[in-house]
Amino acid sequence: MPTAAVPLPKIVNGRAFVVPDYQRPYAWTAPQLDDLWQDLDLMHDSAKHYTGTLVLKERETEVVTDAGDVLTECEIVDGQQRLTTCLILIDQLRRALEGIDHPLAKERSDLLRRTYGTLAVGGLPFSRLRLADDLNDHWMTVVLGNGRQGKLTLTAGEQRLSAAAEYFRERIANLHEGMNVDDSLMVLQRLQTRVTSGLRFLIYEVEPSSHAGEIFETLNGRGRDLTDLELIKNYLLFLADSAAAEGLAGLINKAWSDIYETLASQGAGEGTLLRSHWIATYEPMARYWKGAASVKARFSRDRYIPGSSRLSNTAREPVGDLVRDVSNYVTSLRDSAHFTAEFLDPQAAYQSFGSDLGVTAGARSAAARLRRSGVTAVFRPLLLAARLTHHMDGQFHNALLAACERYAARVFVIGQRRSNTGQARLYRLAFELYNGADRDYILDQIEALIWYHADDDVVRSGLSSNQQWYWRTQGHKYFLYEYELSRARRESDVNDFKTYADGSRAGRTTEHILPQNPSWTSGEWSAFLPDQHQELVHSIANLVLTDDNSSYGRKSFAAKKGTAGQSSPCYANSRLAQESDLAQLADWTPETMEARRLTLTEWALQRWPAQKPVAPATGAEAADAEDDPVDEGDDDTLLGAEGTEVSREDEPA
Repeated sequence: MPTAAVPLPKIVNGRAFVVPDYQRPYAWTAPQLDDLWQDLDLMHDSAKHYTGTLVLKERETEVVTDAGDVLTECEIVDGQQRLTTCLILIDQLRRALEGIDHPLAKERSDLLRRTYGTLAVGGLPFSRLRLADDLNDHWMTVVLGNGRQGKLTLTAGEQRLSAAAEYFRERIANLHEGMNVDDSLMVLQRLQTRVTSGLRFLIYEVEPSSHAGEIFETLNGRGRDLTDLELIKNYLLFLADSAAAEGLAGLINKAWSDIYETLASQGAGEGTLLRSHWIATYEPMARYWKGAASVKARFSRDRYIPGSSRLSNTAREPVGDLVRDVSNYVTSLRDSAHFTAEFLDPQAAYQSFGSDLGVTAGARSAAARLRRSGVTAVFRPLLLAARLTHHMDGQFHNALLAACERYAARVFVIGQRRSNTGQARLYRLAFELYNGADRDYILDQIEALIWYHADDDVVRSGLSSNQQWYWRTQGHKYFLYEYELSRARRESDVNDFKTYADGSRAGRTTEHILPQNPSWTSGEWSAFLPDQHQELVHSIANLVLTDDNSSYGRKSFAAKKGTAGQSSPCYANSRLAQESDLAQLADWTPETMEARRLTLTEWALQRWPAQKPVAPATGAEAADAEDDPVDEGDDDTLLGAEGTEVSREDEPA
């Protein structure tokens, strides 16, 4: 168990520290140094700030200083980067105090040196912290001492140690630049108080018999990095604590509990939620989304901490209301998690849409159709913006879902456009909707975008005979499933989409009418030349959904067609309408395949209609140039032009 969070004086009291050789060299650079300095700058003088964890292993050796103090050597198993940095900062503070012509400054400087810096053992310099052999000479001679490194070339670790010392030297110098002696002493005393009293560490002490190297590997090699959702929560809680905002921490904790529970109920992804919500509500340009770092920058503490509490005398006054700003973010994120779960839930109640069963049933159906397309991530910001601003308007929600599905079908599934096509404009529309844009304007813009990227000629081309549809697994399943629904007498007559698209059976539920490997010597497929077979076999016209194609194999069309009532599976006995349609044909030839292709093409144009707009989509051409690469974490399944499948994160059927 760790001790309670303790300040630096208690940590160093009676101890000398050793960084073992198995540890990596000093690694902190400007970003980590900036974070520590900002923590100190924004900390109230009496505040306590958790800085990190130190894992220590006590050694059997003791050190007796020339002053008679007995120090127990402790091996730093974990946390050496933070402790080393704090001691570098304290040494630069010591040097700054040493340069002030005031007796109290000299007294404080000597105290810092004795407590944290260089001691004397046997008449020789001895550091409170001894680094690994490859760094310790530079540490003692250059960083803590006044000497120069005799080496021609410094290692990366040595360079970073010197850079950290220079970083803090400059920051401390700027802190009291232009001040008189008394004011300089006061501001440096405030800094000392924040470092030595405000920074707190959790201390773990392991048994002396423990193998420190194994513990280090366990701590640093097997741990799980915090997710962005966890990092954001921790940062917001720190904000709430630093502002002493009563009730805000409770709101954050309750919201995060709801978010975790809601996402888990549908297996939804945290990353897609955070990114989509941010794009809709704060920044529509996806390239600027950097996860927790974006939230931290947006709600930077220097926006909310009064200048009188800062170390720097040039600090700005607060420009935002912390409770209001954080509360708005937290509640809208929590609501977005709920809306995400509703979108993914096939049985969602959509209670906010009221008692109209037609509207709620329509919402479930429209969401299911979009999910079946396999392309949803690009539309999530729009859907969230609609629910956040018009959460009771079920008709608008359903119209938006329908427009998104037509976009997905025409642009991505049929048109085979890049999976980020139009993304920048769609994200901008989401942001505009959240900030008050008219609903009809949003729908009109999506309609215009559909035509811009996938007019009727694009659809016809995407369904031409030379297009290889079989390798687009999600795409051809979705297309043929929607066709089956249109041909069935009742939707309830058709199995759930996952029957054909998910799991181990997915590969057995698409039938090649003209087999992939026909028996050419039998003469049963003599209507097709080998070159025609190569071009047509994977086209959409040659594919049909089936319950299990293993019974068909390389059979002739007549055998596959069969007769009604026969015991073995055949088209004539199938409960699928598209197979029953095939049973009405006398033979399967290039001509009948072409006729089916034309039928499917005309059906697709009616199923996912689009009209040329009176005015083109606003900013469509400019948006093409702004489209960002698709994030690997996007929770979709779609096939690209070469049939490369992108994994999806949270798409139930």
